[in-house]
Amino acid sequence: MVASSFGKSFTSQEIIDFKFANERLKKVVSFIISDVDVYDIAYKTVNGFGDKILNSGIVLLPTSNVPIKGVISYQPGTVFLEADRTTNYNNTETGTFNFFSFLAANGYIVFAADYAGFGLSKEEKHPYNIPDKLALSAYDFIVAGYEFLEKKNIEKPSKLFLSGYSEGGLSNLALTQLIEERKEFEVTAAACGAGAYDLNTFSQVLKFVITNELPLNEFVPLIFDSYNTFFFKRPTNAIFAEPYAKAIKNGLFDGEFNTQQILDNLPATYKELLNPEFTLGFVSSNDTVVENAIKENTYVGNGWIPVTPILFYQGLNDQAVLPLNTQNIVEYYTNNNKKDITLSTDDADHFEGRGSYNVVSLEYFNKF
Repeated sequence: MVASSFGKSFTSQEIIDFKFANERLKKVVSFIISDVDVYDIAYKTVNGFGDKILNSGIVLLPTSNVPIKGVISYQPGTVFLEADRTTNYNNTETGTFNFFSFLAANGYIVFAADYAGFGLSKEEKHPYNIPDKLALSAYDFIVAGYEFLEKKNIEKPSKLFLSGYSEGGLSNLALTQLIEERKEFEVTAAACGAGAYDLNTFSQVLKFVITNELPLNEFVPLIFDSYNTFFFKRPTNAIFAEPYAKAIKNGLFDGEFNTQQILDNLPATYKELLNPEFTLGFVSSNDTVVENAIKENTYVGNGWIPVTPILFYQGLNDQAVLPLNTQNIVEYYTNNNKKDITLSTDDADHFEGRGSYNVVSLEYFNKF
C-alpha cells in the first residue's frame, strides 16, 4: 500500500436507497444491516506488460456494531466508461459500486480495485479478459488491503472470500488459481458468475456467428482489441476494417464512451467490423497466433483443478457470455473429481444476472 485516505460514509438507509440497476439486485436490501465507511487506497501492481504501476482501490468497512464475517475481494464486470469504474463510490446511479457496497453493509470488509486502465492507472491499456493479468492486480490489492487493516489496527478476519461477475468471474477464477499457487493466503470460498471460462468453445461459436453474419455485441470487439495489444501485436487495421480501426485506435474503448456510444460507432455485423484477411484466418482456425492465445487463456481443460470451494452462477438466457462457458467448466471440474462445487442458475440474461449473482453469492458466503 502506498497511501490511504478516508473517502465517504454511507448509512444503511442510503445504501438501501441506491438506484439498483435491476429488479433482481433489489433483493439485497434484506441483507443490509450496517453503515459503511469507504477508504481510498493507492497501491503498487503491474500493468498488462508486467511493468510496475500505481493503481487505485477502495476498502469498505462496516461501521455499525455488527460481527465482521470476513473479507471479500470483489472483481467487477466489464466497465466501458471511466465514470462507472469500481472506485467511483460517488456514482450510485450507473456505476459498479452498487454491486458490492451491500456486501460491506452485511458485515464483510470489502476489497475492490480498479482494473488497470481505470482510476489511477487510466492511462494504461486494460488487459480485458486476460485472466492471469487481471489476477495479478487483484492479488496485489488483497496484500494492500490487509496492510491497510493493519495500519488501522483492525484485526485481520480469518475468512477470505473471492467474488466476481462477468469479466470479474473469469478474473476471480484466475485469482483463485494464483492464490492457491502462491500459498500466501487461504481462501475460504470463491464465487464466479457468468465468466468466459471456455474460450475454445466460445471461439467456435463466434466463428459460426461471423460466418452467418449474425449481430455483434460490444464485448467481442473489446476482446479482439485487448488480445491484439497483448498477444497478436498487429496494426489495428490488420484486425479491424476501416473506419472502425481508426475509431478503436483513437480511443473508442479508453473510458470516454458508454456502451451505447460504442455500439453507435460500430457496424451491425462482424463481417463489416473485421479486416477480411483477419476474418479468414480466424474462421478457418489457420491463424496460429490467435489460436494459441485462445488456448492459453482457456480454463476448461487447462489442467488446473481448484481445491477452493466454488459457486458458479449462470443466467440461462445470457446471450453476452453464453451459458456453455459455465456448463463446460462445471463439467470439467466435476469429471476431475472436484466435490465442493455448487452450480446456481436462473432465467436471467447477462444484465439481469448481475443482480441474481450478487444475491446467491452472498447467500453462499454466509454459509461459511
